Amino acid sequence: MPRRGIGLELLVLPERSEGKQEFRLNCRILPERSEGRTRSYSGKAKGPIRNLYSLLCLNDSNKASFAKLDPQPLMKARIRGINPQALEEGCKGEKAMQIVGELINASRKAIGAAIEAQDVEAIQKIARDEFEAGANYIDVNAGISMEKESDYLKWLVTTVQEAVDVPCCIDSANPNAIETSLSVHKGQAMLNSISLERERYEAMIPMISGTDCKVVALCMSDSGMPATAEERMAVADALVNKLVKKNVPLDNLYVDPLVQPLSTNDSFGIEFLNAIEMIMKQFPGIHTICGLSNISYGLPKRKLLNQAFVVMAIAKGLDCAIINPLDQKMMANIIATESLAGKDDFCGKYLKAYRENRFEC
Repeated sequence: MPRRGIGLELLVLPERSEGKQEFRLNCRILPERSEGRTRSYSGKAKGPIRNLYSLLCLNDSNKASFAKLDPQPLMKARIRGINPQALEEGCKGEKAMQIVGELINASRKAIGAAIEAQDVEAIQKIARDEFEAGANYIDVNAGISMEKESDYLKWLVTTVQEAVDVPCCIDSANPNAIETSLSVHKGQAMLNSISLERERYEAMIPMISGTDCKVVALCMSDSGMPATAEERMAVADALVNKLVKKNVPLDNLYVDPLVQPLSTNDSFGIEFLNAIEMIMKQFPGIHTICGLSNISYGLPKRKLLNQAFVVMAIAKGLDCAIINPLDQKMMANIIATESLAGKDDFCGKYLKAYRENRFEC
């Protein structure tokens, strides 16, 4: 039976530590049958420390030492320079599924009204609800007014990040709106999105090239929406190679093969799933993402289809999804599937969810 450790007892970083390289880390290992040994690590990382996850990635020799640590004692603490949620993700390793909460989207009537009214309380409540339900990113979309989108999106980013300590997924087809909102964003934003469409690519690439932003890369070109896995793969191959040549790391790329409604073509589900598998095999270290609920558009019992589809997608390699994290059954299916797919070290995330009664849905 693997030893159960209680996580980081003390983490000391310099004031204004983000982007620095110095660190000192003390870990108290408390297996059930042990004297409670303390291990300390200090030194200089090989690159900038943005959170513990990046520290572990930059210092491979230390990574194994943290593999069994349980970060729960620190989850409610705010550690200087470190996002506690990033701490949990770092201890779980690189395989953990990432969730982008989709609810703050101006296409939803109540959200559009809240944005126009600058209703801080309404937006922040949804952001907190999504974060507490397990979202790693909060999607923000303010596309209700072309004239005011930049101002609205900037306001959304500020409002959300005042309430929760996670990055935003800045969702807009307007490069100016994205650039404006980036100016107030704290941490490593996700930009949604770039594609192989010439106009969109040329507008977005100056903002993306050489930055540390996460980037959603759509499998779409001037030829239109791809229908087959092979067509998706061809677009992904061309787009990923162009982005890498522009100094975008593979680890920052989230390829979206584009989920299309099953109601319009009964092959759209399997073609998407096959594309996920092909992309993940072709580009080790890359990520895949999707707006999952599109699969059920136009069909009854949409939640049932969405929940089944996410299980199949994770089995094929999907590691990020734009979903409603308040859907408890969806989240329960994701957690269970990660364990079954070997993406949950020692079933830690599954057991944590069980202890928190997150499967009672």
